[in-house]
Amino acid sequence: MIFCWASQEVTHHQVSRSRFFSFFVSNNFKCDTLKSMNRSVIITISFIFYGICFGAQLENFSEWKNILHYSSDNLKEVVAEDFYLTNSLKLEDEVKKFKEILSSEGGNYLACAFPARYLLALKTFKDLRHFELQKCLELQKFIKSFKSKNLSLLMTSELLNAPASAFGHVLLVLHNNEKPEMDSDVIHFSAITDEEDGFFKYARKGLMGGYFGYYMRNKFFEKYHEYSSIEQRYLFNYKLNITEKQKELLFYHLFELRKAKFDYYFLNQNCGYRLDKLLGIIFKKDIPDNLIYTLPIETPLRYENTVRTITKIPPYSIHAKTNIKKLNEEEKKKFDLILDGKKILDKNDSSTLKNSVFYYYSYNFKKNQTNLPNYKVNLDHANVEFNEDFEDTIESPLKKQYSMRFSFGGGASNSKALNSLSLRPVLIDINQFQKYNLHESELSILNFMVTQSSDQIEIQELNLLSVKVLSPSSEYFKNISWQGNISLNRENPIGTNALNSQVGLGKTYDLLGKVSMFLNLGGDSNKDFGQAYLRSEIYYINYFGKLKLKIDYSKKFYAEESMEILSNRLTYLFNKSWDFGITQFETKKQKIYLLEVSKYF
Repeated sequence: MIFCWASQEVTHHQVSRSRFFSFFVSNNFKCDTLKSMNRSVIITISFIFYGICFGAQLENFSEWKNILHYSSDNLKEVVAEDFYLTNSLKLEDEVKKFKEILSSEGGNYLACAFPARYLLALKTFKDLRHFELQKCLELQKFIKSFKSKNLSLLMTSELLNAPASAFGHVLLVLHNNEKPEMDSDVIHFSAITDEEDGFFKYARKGLMGGYFGYYMRNKFFEKYHEYSSIEQRYLFNYKLNITEKQKELLFYHLFELRKAKFDYYFLNQNCGYRLDKLLGIIFKKDIPDNLIYTLPIETPLRYENTVRTITKIPPYSIHAKTNIKKLNEEEKKKFDLILDGKKILDKNDSSTLKNSVFYYYSYNFKKNQTNLPNYKVNLDHANVEFNEDFEDTIESPLKKQYSMRFSFGGGASNSKALNSLSLRPVLIDINQFQKYNLHESELSILNFMVTQSSDQIEIQELNLLSVKVLSPSSEYFKNISWQGNISLNRENPIGTNALNSQVGLGKTYDLLGKVSMFLNLGGDSNKDFGQAYLRSEIYYINYFGKLKLKIDYSKKFYAEESMEILSNRLTYLFNKSWDFGITQFETKKQKIYLLEVSKYF
């Protein structure tokens, strides 16, 4: 069993993220930490302090650190015994040993075993023996086994219903044509887990580095089946602009990493981080390893300027939904009869009905591994070939806003002037633009809002954990929406902060926008109040260009009373760094109106 979650890039939002968290995670100033400075300062000063740590300065030090997989804490990240040549923690000692063996009788064997390292040694030292890597038989056989004309980053869309890669997954694809062929080669980093591990043991080991991770090679059709067919996600293929020399270096280092294993950390040093480290060697970029979390989208964001073309590959379910919506009443009746096995598709049927049958039958077979009635004859009569060229409203994840949000604004509360300050430290919320995803979702941790009026400062809300998945359902796609949260808020009959927890299930429909209906169970409690409740809730979400409208109306039923809650939000998107919002929030005790500006980091 394998799992994977995230990736990483150095941009202004990550520098700010590191600066924010460094107060909480580090009190010690190590020679190479410098977490709160921007990237250029970190890189410059790191050279000075690494010189103090390791002794004399080594030419091309940053490249050696990356290709030997040393962390910013001076630790060797590869735990396989045959990757390093010494037991020393000093990078300089490792490089000296490599140079020493290259100058001995075993030099040719070492150059063939570590070709990327050998090329860097030639660049660093002028007095080395020269070996012809083209004569390294095992190395050349390895390189020739790949399709190698094009290199792409492959990004999957988010899916909170798949916890192991909820925020997407990023992979490398080596292919010959404009789009990946099914037998193209995929390189990714994954952890090998134990099938017998239960959920809590799985989570604990994933967070604490209890699994080993490896760079793995698969065929594209395997990952396509996993992400597009089974999980019905979008795939976004970002073809990179890469030179032949860079491609050669990539193959050389992949050859070196065949048996390398690493400690796997679910939150940060994970699949995307390792893929980013691999690309960082090719494109000469330094990747920080001191952030609390990393996200998969950050890898394609880092290399956005090197992307030549973007190809969107939708799953069969999207084609099926689109074609079924186009059926007229007669075609719809026949479609239902075909699904019941009472009729078969006729060769004279419309192309819309043929497409609906082909894509829905294919979707059901790929996702559920079951054949619908008259499977073969209906697909033969449909005579449709899968076409990836498809236009819809789903946008590239590169347009996604950054993962930390800081908001400030002003308004009124119960007719009193009000200022507000809020922070969502990580991930995503339901008010954010999500046109890059298959469903509206929320996963936020420790986000809060503080308000200040003329006479007092109050914590308006503190969300310890909030999860929402609004997955559209229909007659043929019966998805379940769900949500849950643990927070301190004022959504109770006495209007004071109380500990609130609730879970709920619901359905989401496409009705001139997304309409979600939930039934929740929960409870509120503080020193003055404590009751369980049943809560009915309805969301309405729609997009109008750069505007997103979210309406949330609910009613909580306690044992002896009830209360209504209305929360409306209109958000205008400036870009992925800024948006502007108008919020209305009403309960029995409180009416708040806010104008807010939000900055994403």
